[in-house]
Amino acid sequence: MVNTEELNTEETLKRIIQLHKEAVAGNETAVQDLHMILEQLRDNYSDNPLLKAYHAIQ
Repeated sequence: MVNTEELNTEETLKRIIQLHKEAVAGNETAVQDLHMILEQLRDNYSDNPLLKAYHAIQ
């Protein structure tokens, strides 16, 4: 699970991007993991446009 306090770290953004790539490739577990992470982060950072974008396209 991603620590929401680390949202702005490069590592967290890389993890989100990697999960997105895996989800697009058909990995159902990556879809579920990405959804869970983005929902949690969006709850805490609702004004972050990058999170909104990734969450909208999944």
